[in-house]
Amino acid sequence: MRFKKYFNAFLSGDKREEHKPRHRRKIGIFWSKLVKILTIKFIAFLVLILFLMFFGVSYAQAPLNAFVAQFTKPKPITQSSTPLPQSIQQAVENLANQEIKEEQANATLPVSLSVSEESLNKTNVGLLDELLATNPSDKAKIKIKRIDQKIAKLRNLLTKDKSDKAINDAVKLIEEIGRQTDQVATDPKIITDREVLGLIIEQYNRLQLILQQLEDTLPISDYLTIEDVRKKYLVVTATNSINAAPNLDAVHNIAIKEVAKVVGDDFAELKALETISDFEAGIKPEAREKLMGLEKQLAVDFEKRMLKLPRDVRNRKLQAYVQYSFGDPLVQVRALEAIKNNLSDRELILGVDSLKELAMQRLIDRIFEFKDQQDINRFLERIIQNPGDLKIMTEMQLIVNTGRDQSRIKRLSEMEKSVGGRITEFFASGNVEDYFAPKPDKPTDILDVLLITSLSNTITAVPGTPNELKQKFTSLKTNVRKRFVAEISAKDFSTKSTLSYNPVSNNADVRILLSGPQGILLLQQIRNEASPAEKSKIDIAIRAQSAIIQEHLLVQVNNPQVFEEYQAFIEQNPAVKQALQTNLGSNFFTNLVKKSQTVKEKAKEDEQHLYEVIQQIVQAIFITDSKTDFERKLPSDIQEEISQLKRNLPDKNIPNLKVPEGINLPKTAKLSDSIEQAIIQAAKQRIKVSKQSEEVKLDLKVQAKDLEVSMPWILPDHPLYPIKKFMRKVQLVLTFNQFQRAQLFIKQNNERTIEVAELIERSNSRKAIDTALAVLSEIEKDFSKLKGSNLANASGEKVDQLVNQIIKNGLARQTVFSSIENRVYGRDYVRVEKIRQNVLKDGVDSLLQLTGGDAQALVQKLEKAVNESSGSKFKELKAIELLSEIKRFQPPKIGAILAASEVRLVKQFETHLLAIEKAEREQDLLAYADSIPGNPVRQFQAYEELRENFENKETVLLAEHLEDKAVENLRDVISEITDENTLKEFIEEVIGERVEDLKIITEIEIRVDTPDLVDELPTPIEEKVAEIKAEVVENIIDNIIEDPSSLTKSELIADLGSQGDTSITDVEVIHTLEEILESTPDIPTEVIETIHELEEQLIEDFVETVIEDPIHALEPVPGVIETLIDLKEEQPASVDASLDLAIEAEVEVIQEYLETHVDSPGTLETYIAQIEESPVVSEVITEVGGNEFIQAVEETAREVIATAQTEQTLLEETVAQLEQEIFSGTEGGEAIVETLPEPVQEEIEQVQEEVPVEQIPQVEVTTETSTSIDVNIEPVETTTNTETTTETAPAVESPSTSTTTQEQAQTAPAVEEPAAPTVPGL
Repeated sequence: MRFKKYFNAFLSGDKREEHKPRHRRKIGIFWSKLVKILTIKFIAFLVLILFLMFFGVSYAQAPLNAFVAQFTKPKPITQSSTPLPQSIQQAVENLANQEIKEEQANATLPVSLSVSEESLNKTNVGLLDELLATNPSDKAKIKIKRIDQKIAKLRNLLTKDKSDKAINDAVKLIEEIGRQTDQVATDPKIITDREVLGLIIEQYNRLQLILQQLEDTLPISDYLTIEDVRKKYLVVTATNSINAAPNLDAVHNIAIKEVAKVVGDDFAELKALETISDFEAGIKPEAREKLMGLEKQLAVDFEKRMLKLPRDVRNRKLQAYVQYSFGDPLVQVRALEAIKNNLSDRELILGVDSLKELAMQRLIDRIFEFKDQQDINRFLERIIQNPGDLKIMTEMQLIVNTGRDQSRIKRLSEMEKSVGGRITEFFASGNVEDYFAPKPDKPTDILDVLLITSLSNTITAVPGTPNELKQKFTSLKTNVRKRFVAEISAKDFSTKSTLSYNPVSNNADVRILLSGPQGILLLQQIRNEASPAEKSKIDIAIRAQSAIIQEHLLVQVNNPQVFEEYQAFIEQNPAVKQALQTNLGSNFFTNLVKKSQTVKEKAKEDEQHLYEVIQQIVQAIFITDSKTDFERKLPSDIQEEISQLKRNLPDKNIPNLKVPEGINLPKTAKLSDSIEQAIIQAAKQRIKVSKQSEEVKLDLKVQAKDLEVSMPWILPDHPLYPIKKFMRKVQLVLTFNQFQRAQLFIKQNNERTIEVAELIERSNSRKAIDTALAVLSEIEKDFSKLKGSNLANASGEKVDQLVNQIIKNGLARQTVFSSIENRVYGRDYVRVEKIRQNVLKDGVDSLLQLTGGDAQALVQKLEKAVNESSGSKFKELKAIELLSEIKRFQPPKIGAILAASEVRLVKQFETHLLAIEKAEREQDLLAYADSIPGNPVRQFQAYEELRENFENKETVLLAEHLEDKAVENLRDVISEITDENTLKEFIEEVIGERVEDLKIITEIEIRVDTPDLVDELPTPIEEKVAEIKAEVVENIIDNIIEDPSSLTKSELIADLGSQGDTSITDVEVIHTLEEILESTPDIPTEVIETIHELEEQLIEDFVETVIEDPIHALEPVPGVIETLIDLKEEQPASVDASLDLAIEAEVEVIQEYLETHVDSPGTLETYIAQIEESPVVSEVITEVGGNEFIQAVEETAREVIATAQTEQTLLEETVAQLEQEIFSGTEGGEAIVETLPEPVQEEIEQVQEEVPVEQIPQVEVTTETSTSIDVNIEPVETTTNTETTTETAPAVESPSTSTTTQEQAQTAPAVEEPAAPTVPGL
């Protein structure tokens, strides 16, 4: 029955309807459960897949890589026996030279074409924009932007491709650019618009620099093609603009500013003169006179700028400009000649003359690249544009004939014949007398004599020349020679070098002579034709010429080719050699041999590097069947030849290079310099981190605690970080109380500071660094906003609470910033340092605002925060460093309060140090200083505060050691800077350019500087420190010229004038200032007198101080001995005894310091060089210190060498380990590669794809300092020698006196050698 009822329930119609909803619910539940089950399973499956992807793969990475490597491993490289054709090798050599030059230009000159490229690529306008513009000015700006697009296209075209098609396309582009620019520049509607004029001038300068760079990379025939079209369409356009300009002064002012953007301030006038020389031939007469005035003004401005620089820095900068800058050497020669004629300082005139010599050598080299006579004639037409250009041809002839290349001499003679007809055309119209007529502003020089002699011979030899013209030249030849003799006969022609401003006198204008030894031969030829009365006057000129040659060869000439030719010329011309021997003595020839050895060694290094780059390029070309970027930079015919050779060679077969004797190359090309340096830098960083003192190692958890924040989970590179940033902004918006808002503001920036530090600690990849810098920039902006916030309404208790928070957090934040600096280098380091300084400054300004300027209360809170802070037992040191830095941007009143706080902290720190056992104290503190992150210049400044205020002799010497450590850290930071632009930023942001910074940089210079020797080049650190000092000095001079009272108001002068304890460094600084001011023409006399009076006062104070407190008055640096001796010679005899005691005390301090504190190879090498390479220092050391001093130095040297060798071995092992990790393709290697610069990463990736690991040459590790230091301190022979002269030009005697003296010296009987004279200074 139940069964039936059951079925009835299903069969009954009305019952069925009742159950429908129930069944639907059951079905819904079923499907819902099924979906849930499938969803859970899908999520589980997805999680499993993700787990395998993100975790499982890491365990299988090595086997997977090994499996993939079986198929992707590059084939071995084979060195083929097939020689590389000479044509290809020559083309590759030219390309290698271009690559090296570009690299050196970036490292030496403040010129960055990347800036230009960035500005070019920003433009994005079209024809429609131009048509829609109604305002003439706006339309002109759009046209200029469209021209920019074509310039970008032109540059990209010729940078990547040197084929015939690319050249033809470039010609069309230049033609379009020229025509469109001409339309804008000559439009009367906008010709008075200064903004448009500025854009046109900026664009022209940029385009010219780009074309100059590109032309230097082109084959010579293509160079002429591009040069012709540049002249026709661009130079002509510029000429038209100048002729149409209503105000040439406005054009000049705009042009100088725009040129400076491209080539830097140092060379703006030079480049502007090159531009003028380029188009002045087409200038209208009415504009030409104005242009000549502008040329003179440019020369005067250039001279003023250059005279602010020390001579050695000036010479290096100028020679680098001519050697590495891009440009037409012919234009450079004309510009340098123009600027030389308008200068007044003797040394600068001779310096510019040496630059012209380099430019002339480049011009000669370019001429002899021509093979086709038609191309030669085209180029000669460019040189011989007017009669004045004949002088260039004459100087070329003189230089070529000086050399020993007979083929060049013969070819130049043929060229001269080919231009003979053109010369006749110039003078056939009767303007020959006008050209050679005497000019009041330009004396007749020795080249004028040579030119008229050469022209007379050429005119006579040309068939059909009228007799009248021949007679004119014969008469002119006599008149010009007489005028020249008159120039050197007005009075005794004497000229000598000085350190101060040295204007050429009317009777001793060095411009009328030559810098090279050919000048003597020419003078002797003139003398042969002179009257007896004139001969004695010419002899005086020959002695002056000898002095100039000595200075030029031993100081100015560093080009191996030029130096070798001059040296050979002297040897091959007995009359020239005899004249130099008579006037300069044998010391000149000794120094000449030393200089020759130095030049040859440098030339050998350069040649080795050249062939290494050639090998790298050849390997890159032939390692693949595809056409490489290197190939596209070669001429079309060479590209075809390479393609044919590739087809004939098996895969990975590299043709055999022809290598000169003495050049050693590995079987496969070494890694590029950029890769090697990047790996070495990474190795140094790894070693540095591993050696960090426990006191220095940054525990971010501790720092986070001090900043009162927790460790972050989401870092700035995380995908969710934007949400984190948004939530922070919401928090700030919803916080209405100003006080609470400020606290939240500080807390958020504390969090971000820790986030950046954690990010950089985890990864040093380019992406991570850029992300970190972006966040740090936001922090910088926030602190600027905090300084501008108004919290005046907050209660006193709240203000006090906020001030305590800012101070406490500020100390920890600066420590974290310094740790970030420790993990970046080069430009990134400079950027972080700039942000750190700005955050510190804005933080201090905020504190002063909150406290109403109560600096005393602030320093009390700071000292309390230091004592309560956690971490290092040397925590006072960081606070002293920060106080020293804060003083720099605060007024004197607040600075005095900060200085008093510094002294208290120094005394407290000394007490803490003396409580530690001596051995532990020195070991821990020196380890701390060796690896402490941050700004080494500010650290040095803090250590100087320690030295000045410590009282115990042991701690004073320990502070000196800390200063040496700071110098070593500075050496490391500077070595990481590879380009001039970054160096300038480094000087501005890290060093500083204030008067107060001069003392710090002088202290550093004392520790790295070595005597100037003919046979030794300055070390990189010497060059950089000298350049840094020059920048500081230049800034000081500019400020004084603008405001003469700025010097006397400066903190440095105030301190020097008020302090009682004067050190030898104070004396050196004020002496440097006096020399600088005396060498600058525009400095008011009263300023120089004030500094001179202060110097006298400081010397008196020093003499008193050095007797009472020698340990503070002196520096344990050997070079100081020479300063003391110079000081004694300048002072009255009444202070001799005191200075004698000072010299003896200095020797004792140096000995003790060398025995107990010098542990760095670089420092020891410098100190020994200061002793050995200075005769007076060596004498004093030997006399006062004796054998005991020498033994102490030798013992120190043994210990330092052992340490240096161990460190060198560690570096080599670490580099080898990193190289293996990088190129083996491991995960660790990939992490290392990510920390390197992006261009280096791309190079490494290419090497990994093309070269088997086993064939990659090992990175060569060289050190700036030697691991074997020779100690050779011996008494120096001081017996008087009649032939001994100084390295600069000697005092000139008459020929008879000089000869008699030498004859007496040679014939005098031998006598017993006198006892050595009293040691100088004792």
